[in-house]
Amino acid sequence: MVTIKHINVGSAARVGAIVSLIVGAITGILLLALPSLVFSSLVNIATVVTNSGGTTTVQPTFNDAFATFSLVTMCITYGVSLVFSTIAGGIGGMLFAFAYNLSVRWVGGLEVELDPEIFGKTKRGADLDDIYE
Repeated sequence: MVTIKHINVGSAARVGAIVSLIVGAITGILLLALPSLVFSSLVNIATVVTNSGGTTTVQPTFNDAFATFSLVTMCITYGVSLVFSTIAGGIGGMLFAFAYNLSVRWVGGLEVELDPEIFGKTKRGADLDDIYE
């Protein structure tokens, strides 16, 4: 059994930032796709015009400019949200590591059992048996 007694706050900030960036990128793409489909459908419906002779034509209107502006706005919002989620994830990682390090003093750290057969040697070349002692 290995007990985690301290988490480096800087390391937790980096991991929290990267995890938040990945999650934000995936959810952002999903949330970006839905409104763009809706706006695209609305613009296509609104721009089809039937002439008095019975022929149907598509004419550029204000809706095309609105759709372009909406798409640009959504892309900018996506980029800004990635920046903010990365910053928030880093700050959150720092706060959680700091809180963990404080709580370890009162209740002890997380106990983790590692299987030596799976991990073999650590990065520094020490056997896990040395860590268990």
